[in-house]
Amino acid sequence: MTSTSIFLLVVTFLALMWCYVLLKDVYYTGMNLGYIRFIDNYSQKKLDEVILTHKQAVRKFLLSLLMPVAFIEAIVLLEGGRWGDTELFQVHITLVGLFLLNLFLEFFIFTGLKNKRVHRFLFKSLIAFASGMTGTGFWLIVQLFNK
Repeated sequence: MTSTSIFLLVVTFLALMWCYVLLKDVYYTGMNLGYIRFIDNYSQKKLDEVILTHKQAVRKFLLSLLMPVAFIEAIVLLEGGRWGDTELFQVHITLVGLFLLNLFLEFFIFTGLKNKRVHRFLFKSLIAFASGMTGTGFWLIVQLFNK
C-alpha cells in the first residue's frame, strides 16, 4: 500500500462524508418545499424560491458524487485491483445499478412537483442504496489493501 493510495483513501472518505452532508440538504430542502405547499397563503415567488433551492441542492449532491468515484477508480488503478468475479462486487454493482435507476426515475419521471409520494419513496430507497453501496464499496477497498 503506497502513501498515494492512503492519501486517496482518506480523501475518498472525506468526499463521501461531504456527499452525505449534501444529501441531508436535499432532504431538508425537499421537506421545506412540502411544508410550504400545505400553507394556504404562500406566494408563488416563495414557492419558486424554495423549488430553486431544492434543485440546487440536488445538483450539488449529484456533482459531489463524481469526486469519490474518481478517487476510488484512482485507488483501484494504483493498487491493481480486480473484483469482477467476487460475489461482493456483484452485490455492489447491483446496488450501483439500482441507485442510478432510482436517480433517473426521481430526476426525470417522478419529480416532486408531479408525484410527491413516489418521489419521497424513491428518495428513501436512494438513501438505502447509497448506504449499501458505501458499505460494500468500503469492504471491497479493505479487501484490495489486504491482498
